[in-house]
Amino acid sequence: MNKTISINLGGSVFNIEEHAYDQLKAYLEQIRRNLEEPEMADEVMSDIELRIAELFKDQMTVVKNVIIPTDVDHIIAVMGRPEDFGTGQAKESSHSKKADAKTESTGHKGRRIFRDGDDAVIGGVCSGLSHSIGWDPLVLRIIAVLIGFVSFGSAFLGYIILWALVPEARTTPEKLQMRREPVNVENISRFVNEEAAKASQNINRAANRFNSSTSQAAKGAGLVITKIIGAVISFMGIGLLIVLMIALTAADSHIFGWTGADLGFFNAYIWDDPSMGLWLMVAIVLLIGTPAMGMLYSGIRLLMGTVKRIPFLGASLFGLFLIGVIIAFWAGSSLAREFSRHAEFKTDLTFPVDEVRDTLFLSAIEDPIFMGRNELHRSLSDLVKRSGDSTYYGDPIHLSFESTNDDQFRLRIIRQSEGRDLDEAGELASNIRYQYLIDGNNLQLATVFSTPNKDHFRAQAINMTVYVPVGKKVSIGKNVSWITWFDEDEENKIYTMCDDHLEEDCPERNSRRQRESEPQNGND
Repeated sequence: MNKTISINLGGSVFNIEEHAYDQLKAYLEQIRRNLEEPEMADEVMSDIELRIAELFKDQMTVVKNVIIPTDVDHIIAVMGRPEDFGTGQAKESSHSKKADAKTESTGHKGRRIFRDGDDAVIGGVCSGLSHSIGWDPLVLRIIAVLIGFVSFGSAFLGYIILWALVPEARTTPEKLQMRREPVNVENISRFVNEEAAKASQNINRAANRFNSSTSQAAKGAGLVITKIIGAVISFMGIGLLIVLMIALTAADSHIFGWTGADLGFFNAYIWDDPSMGLWLMVAIVLLIGTPAMGMLYSGIRLLMGTVKRIPFLGASLFGLFLIGVIIAFWAGSSLAREFSRHAEFKTDLTFPVDEVRDTLFLSAIEDPIFMGRNELHRSLSDLVKRSGDSTYYGDPIHLSFESTNDDQFRLRIIRQSEGRDLDEAGELASNIRYQYLIDGNNLQLATVFSTPNKDHFRAQAINMTVYVPVGKKVSIGKNVSWITWFDEDEENKIYTMCDDHLEEDCPERNSRRQRESEPQNGND
């Protein structure tokens, strides 16, 4: 049975066996005696103790929570022996070289990424990454700015996420890890001396005294601000996740042109490459999901203050976000080019005066393609079908009514389409096939149009206008509501063109006509 002691090392509390404590204490005292700059001993020893505390934490497990002598031996092997640095001549010995080699292999548990606050322009992200990949920080900053412009500013959100997720290298061990240098006693001592040479010792002491006098007030205010910022960031992350779920669920509501989670319509009728629709969905998930996860994680860490940092999470999320930007830019620009030009063909038809008198009887040709169609089916994905060598569309077909001072009813049919260029748009518009029938004062219009199967959907549409002489009537037949603004309950009614719109009756006009038709009383 061994006696254990509770110690505070580097701000952390450990239980250590008495023999291991004596061994560790002797090791630290020997390090202090071998320091080349005694005036920097406190700062160097503080950083060394912080590093030893990190290594002790790595050795602790659920079943092992006491430091034993073998743990101290491991720390000495990693950190180096006091005689391997300082004023002695052991540096040049073969023993020192072996210790350095061993330290190189055991000095890092993993390649962590830090922000370099000492060389920061905004948050120190690019400067920190430059130590990891060996590039000049200026090159990374230029690349970050270019990516920001290419992504129309959305990449700057990724930088902010990295700023929140990637820790700043504050302690000497963290700064050594950032520079990919072994974290041992010799390097800690050297680094502290180099840092001390960059600034006056008196200025540092004055700054420390100022910080200590204001730290209590600043801690309280800083804690409140941190919690508020954490709550705001968390709600923003949750909001983005809700937006993402709505965007994915919206596929069930006929949005974006496909039904449900099936991308069949999008791939079959719009993209030349069937995989493009899936890539677009991947881009949406990455562009919304990665910032949401980053914000939620950062907010929780700020709120709780005890959540363990996940290594490389920020870099991973930023990389996925960039992939989403690239996919979205590629898919969006490809689709936009397919709809960049507009073309249309107009057909004007005039009804003979002798055959059409006061009333035009308008009806819909029976729809043999979309059986069971009703008012609830107005989505393009519901009303598209391939049959034989043709693709049939039940939408978009639009019918409107306008007044005219002529005595004749007229019909204008416009076939229109988009395309990559004017020639393609014109060809697609000319390939639209639409059926109508004029028989005396009867006008029948189809509720579908068709295109060849080889023609992908490029916003092909039929826009029609019936010009009605003022005072004349239009009788609305069954299913006309499918192609115009009438509702089903307004079918089978007769409407009169009153100056500039259709109404069921024009009382003033009718009474005036009646007075004009009555014989005038008077003496001849």
